[in-house]
Amino acid sequence: KGGGGSQYLAVAAESGAVNLYPDRASSTVGFGGGDEGAASSSILPPVPGQSRPPLSAHLNLRTSISTLSFHPVSSEILAFASRRDSNALRLLHVPSRTVFADWPTSKTPVNYCWCVGWSPGGRYLAVGNDKGRCLLYRLGHY
Repeated sequence: KGGGGSQYLAVAAESGAVNLYPDRASSTVGFGGGDEGAASSSILPPVPGQSRPPLSAHLNLRTSISTLSFHPVSSEILAFASRRDSNALRLLHVPSRTVFADWPTSKTPVNYCWCVGWSPGGRYLAVGNDKGRCLLYRLGHY
């Protein structure tokens, strides 16, 4: 579940899929497009035997997801990675539900990503890799 009062829950699968769901405790996130801040009648208690559809599904990686981490302040960004494939790290912009296409690039030395973490204020993203290195990236927007 995201930090900073997030209204989202991210669920990863061994297939590499990452699904984004509204948090059950929240009543302000709708299922369709539209205004995310408005109250929605689409949030209903789960019915036994039925599953809720995800707000969005992301199939950007092909191997099992080993790391999921929301931005600690705003939950605007979700970092997800797989340690089973080289350079398998992606950043999802949660409000638009799109994955950043321009980072990481082929020249970003992520290698096999073992873990990710955010600085307390969310200005920096740390990436631990299989070479025992901790790569620190500054997010320009924050």
